[in-house]
Amino acid sequence: MYHTNGVNPYKWYPAAVGRDYVMPENLAILKELRGDFTVFSGLAHFRSPQSAGHWGLSNLLTGCGNGGGVKFHTSVSLDQYLAPHLSGETRIQSLNLSCKSGVGALNERIVTMSYGQRGNPIPTESSPRKIFEQLFVEPTPEAKARFRHLQSRNQSILDNLRDEASQVGRKLGKRDRQKLDDYLTNVRSVEQQMQRDDQWLDAPRWQVDPATGKKMLATDRYDFDLMLELVFLALVSDTTRVITFVPMEEGGCTTELRIGIGILRRAYQRWIHGTANGLVAYQNSRES
Repeated sequence: MYHTNGVNPYKWYPAAVGRDYVMPENLAILKELRGDFTVFSGLAHFRSPQSAGHWGLSNLLTGCGNGGGVKFHTSVSLDQYLAPHLSGETRIQSLNLSCKSGVGALNERIVTMSYGQRGNPIPTESSPRKIFEQLFVEPTPEAKARFRHLQSRNQSILDNLRDEASQVGRKLGKRDRQKLDDYLTNVRSVEQQMQRDDQWLDAPRWQVDPATGKKMLATDRYDFDLMLELVFLALVSDTTRVITFVPMEEGGCTTELRIGIGILRRAYQRWIHGTANGLVAYQNSRES
């Protein structure tokens, strides 16, 4: 889970090391659980430009150092490097969640922190309903038959694409071959996911209590609390072991906080950076 827009480090990190540290202000709510987690510090990416305050999503799990005038570039992210090794017995190899579905812009407003083997950004999902259906809703017999029919057709399409790409590749220069390799990597990823879906199609899904299911299926719009609940359900059911979650855009706000005028966004950003005037302005804008 990535906390956008930064935190006030003096309220986040303990001043001392060891088990007996004084709980900092921003972690005080977790004091009853302090024996169950460890706080790490000193993990900043020093390659990231000092002026790149809102480029963390493309840097956190890749260490690529985007921002500050650097041409946007990525490599495989840590979660995607680990996913194939951790997901052998899970339905979903990795789950990528965000406040907005898709990828976003390839700059500081990107909404994914997951990148494939060749640095291709992996789209996220923001709808609790769609995520819940993917993880826990049993498909009907008709849906299974339709899936297998489409899978057979899609496999033929992928086979044709691979054959054509192989023929075209012999005529390309080095740079264009690299682009073609990136394309074929994405094709292979689609193929692997299709095979995984087929292997798990008839396996029973973890049962979620009806009240929770009803709540999830009734919510299409991004909801922070429901997303956290889905993260918990996905892990406790061992449906996946690798999850990334971007709860808010860089330099922006959640859908709830976007209601209103621009001053709300600016005040909110100053507030989370620990500016007293920002907190007052944010509270006033919320009240109005």
